[in-house]
Amino acid sequence: MGRADPAVDLPPLWSVLPPASRGDFLDANGVVSEAALLRARVLAVFLAATLALYGDAQGLPGRKRESLAGLDRALTDELPTASWWP
Repeated sequence: MGRADPAVDLPPLWSVLPPASRGDFLDANGVVSEAALLRARVLAVFLAATLALYGDAQGLPGRKRESLAGLDRALTDELPTASWWP
């Protein structure tokens, strides 16, 4: 993980993982603030939407499909209660 804003390392939490796996991911990352989670979510939505548009423009249906699925996951508002919460 980087020395920059912790939110930069967290977009996969929202766009890659199903809600049921998010607690394990956060447990492995330690304490994460609510503000960092929000910034990570905004970044995940932006990246997934951008990749979906790119996939569409370049005729890459698999890229578009997976990016739209990531966008859907990023918009699913579920975080299990776990030890990572400050």
